Amino acid sequence: LLSGAIVGITAAIAVITKLTQSVQQSIDTFLRQEDANDMVNDVFGEYSSVINQAANDTQKFTKIGNEEYQELAVQAKNFGIANKDVNQTVRDAIGLADLYGSAGANEELMLEALSDAQNGKTKGLEKYVKELRGVTNEEERNRILQEKIAKGWEMASTAGATYGDQITMITNAAGDM
Repeated sequence: LLSGAIVGITAAIAVITKLTQSVQQSIDTFLRQEDANDMVNDVFGEYSSVINQAANDTQKFTKIGNEEYQELAVQAKNFGIANKDVNQTVRDAIGLADLYGSAGANEELMLEALSDAQNGKTKGLEKYVKELRGVTNEEERNRILQEKIAKGWEMASTAGATYGDQITMITNAAGDM
């Protein structure tokens, strides 16, 4: 009888611990979201509503939470990307990161590489997009890059296909509440 009670108490403690961790994660995500909103408002001013809408839309069909999108948008702006180009550049970075994630790419690296490429420095992109190496024709480089971005974006926007992706998306949504 005593051993059964101990097992029950141990199970209850495990459940409470897991619940506490989930609540803490939601609070952390909420606080990160608030910080991201403040940053976007400070950096983009009146244009922040456009950035925030794109962040919310992207969260609905990728693993990227809106706070992560907002942080990427601020980073893009800091790299010198014009307001009107920020959303497309962030989406491109998300796509490339998804496509080349197994090679070590992430959204921040791809964002920096895309920003550098706009300034004629293509080594960052060439590290991952090997098809760009040695291509000097600008139209051909753009065609290759757009093809890779489209393929990556298709991969990124089919998030939710796996159980892990679904958990990530639920966690992102829960943090917004």
